[in-house]
Formats: sequence, structure tokens, C-alpha cells
Amino acid sequence: MDTNIEELQIELFSAYTSFLRVIKQLEPDKRSRSGVSGHWSPKDVISHLIGWDKSLQEFIADPDEFNPDPLYDTNTFNAKSVSERQHQSWDETIDELQSSYKNMQTIITTVTTEMKIYARVSDWLKRRRVDYEFHTSQIEEWIELKGDMPN
Repeated sequence: MDTNIEELQIELFSAYTSFLRVIKQLEPDKRSRSGVSGHWSPKDVISHLIGWDKSLQEFIADPDEFNPDPLYDTNTFNAKSVSERQHQSWDETIDELQSSYKNMQTIITTVTTEMKIYARVSDWLKRRRVDYEFHTSQIEEWIELKGDMPN
């Protein structure tokens, strides 16, 4: 049985709120410290998540004009998402994550089973949930390992 989009949204919301809970407990000196995911800092991870959330929004808004190239070159896409947000403060990045997530949830409500993009959006939502869960566990482990690290 195929999971419908509403159920996927609930699962994604759970993963997103868990991620927010974890990143909001980070001490300021650890927010831009590299090493949480390869050379990425927690702020870089957030920038990466924002990029993919916005990409899903762009796809839903205009699937015929959507450029799929970033989907096939994830390293370049991820690097661009991180680079585009390097100038932002922690608070600005968190604000963008929250507004982007809210916008994504809103636009997802426009997708119906009759639309040709339904299956792709469903799959993308599953991958967004997995991405949030993956990075939540990474950051939790990193906090445990780096918790006693001197500033």
C-alpha cells in the first residue's frame, strides 16, 4: 500500500521537529565548527537541508520548467546550497530553515493523486524525511563526541 502525501508530511514533520530540537541545543561555539558531516559544520548541514527543501518547492511549483540537473549532481548542488548561505548568521540560517520548511509544507498541500508529479513528490518527501533523520543522528553523535571539546 502506497503511503499518501499527508502521512508523509506527518513523518517529515516529526523528523524536522526532532532536527530543530537537536540543533537548538548547540552551544554558539559549536554551530560553525566543522566535522559534523565530513567537513560540514552544523550550520552547513542546515544550509544543505534548506537547499533541498527549496528545490522540492520549485519542482512542485513548476514541474515542467524544473531543472533536474542538481538532482544528478548532488555534490555540486550541496556545495552551492552551503556556499549561498555562508554570509548568513546562525539565526538567519535557522529563520530561513523554518520559513522554507513552512513554505514547503504549504505547497505540498497542492499536490493531489491525479497529478503526474504525485509519485515523484511522494518519493522526494520520503527522502527529505530520511535526510532530516540522518543529519539529526549525526549531530547528536557529534554533540556526544565533541561535548567535552575545549573551545
